[in-house]
Amino acid sequence: MVLLPDLFCCDGDWNEVEERLYAKFREDLVDDTPVLDGLPVRLKYVEGDPGKREAFWHLITEGNDGDPEEARIVDFRRAERIAWIRVLIDNADDAELRRWEQNKNGKITYCIAPDDFSYLVCLAKRTANDYYLLLTAFPVQSQKKREKHRKEYEQFKAGKGP
Repeated sequence: MVLLPDLFCCDGDWNEVEERLYAKFREDLVDDTPVLDGLPVRLKYVEGDPGKREAFWHLITEGNDGDPEEARIVDFRRAERIAWIRVLIDNADDAELRRWEQNKNGKITYCIAPDDFSYLVCLAKRTANDYYLLLTAFPVQSQKKREKHRKEYEQFKAGKGP
């Protein structure tokens, strides 16, 4: 049985919360690299402002596709689930989780979600370098989007996916 960690507490002084979030990010995704299908899961190496990895900012903020990273704003629903990413990757093959491929703009994205599709971890496989790249992770708020992901998963399991 896969138990997702408690939500990360984002109460208090934002600078302190940010440092605790970044420490958890480093612990789970940088200092101890996750492995999926025998391949390491890596992060973007571009440094964000102020000196934290761009991937960290992307995992705790939200924005519109095409917007620059600087235009993204903190999303506490994303931030409080930062510890879920590693657990979902580590347990991706567990029968209680859902794992599938989706075709997004002609590119294959590898998705991992709890069975209710309430949270999504998205990765890209970089075959030339034999690793996965963590693209994003976020809570799926609307039931309509959860159903969309459920249908993608069911089509993939039926052999009709990408």
